[in-house]
Amino acid sequence: MEIIKYIGVICATWLFTTGSAPIEFVKEFFNVSEGSDPKDRFRKVISSLINCNLCSGFWIGIAVYQNLWMACIISISAEIFGRVWDKYGA
Repeated sequence: MEIIKYIGVICATWLFTTGSAPIEFVKEFFNVSEGSDPKDRFRKVISSLINCNLCSGFWIGIAVYQNLWMACIISISAEIFGRVWDKYGA
């Protein structure tokens, strides 16, 4: 059961950063999506943090597992998953 939770957290991270259209719509509304060009420095920082699999994976991993080491593993795994999906996915 723990493996399913692990894979689910990785997929949720990818959906949060790049994969989900409703989340991308909200990001565009607040001008923090990957393709947007925010004018103020705060939105630029937020945009780079929430569109990064490593950054978002770490914080989502902390929220789910409440363990630093699992958050690091989720972060790296989400980045690997995102790169593989970009190369071979649809």
